[in-house]
Amino acid sequence: MKSKFIKIIFLLFSIVILGILSLIVLNIFFNAPQRKVSKALGINASSGKILSHIDTHGGFHGDGYAYTVLQFSDDSYCDRIPTSAPWHPLPLSSSMQTILYGTTKDTQSTSPLFTDDNGNPLFPKIENGFYYFKDRHSKSTNPFDDSAIWNRYSYNFTIAVYDFDTRTLYFGTFDT
Repeated sequence: MKSKFIKIIFLLFSIVILGILSLIVLNIFFNAPQRKVSKALGINASSGKILSHIDTHGGFHGDGYAYTVLQFSDDSYCDRIPTSAPWHPLPLSSSMQTILYGTTKDTQSTSPLFTDDNGNPLFPKIENGFYYFKDRHSKSTNPFDDSAIWNRYSYNFTIAVYDFDTRTLYFGTFDT
């Protein structure tokens, strides 16, 4: 009788452990950076090699930012970037310039929103490529227009810059 009880306990324990391991594997698969980028931009980025990935979300109400750098081995990704809205050819708009690199005017200075631990911009300056912006804020009237981004106290947006010369996609989400 005792042997049968031990076998049942072992079986239940094994099922629980397998269930937990399955959830961990599924979570890793479904939260892969390439999958998140693909879903956000509507273009399959699964062939991109991850060069960098930072995710600071998880704070109060999920505030934080995510930053991902993907490099592609050929032009297949850039061939899928539409040349109309919401993608725009560089140079960046003034709002995008401020978001990515910050600005200084007379007595006012605005820091970039995506920075490393030393306050340096994460997004490199790119000459040849396209950029993408989507305002996910609940008060946004046109999600692909970045001109009103500074008219509110919180930000929820998706941003991407594709560098044609290096076949590199720089992707970020920002939530406050």
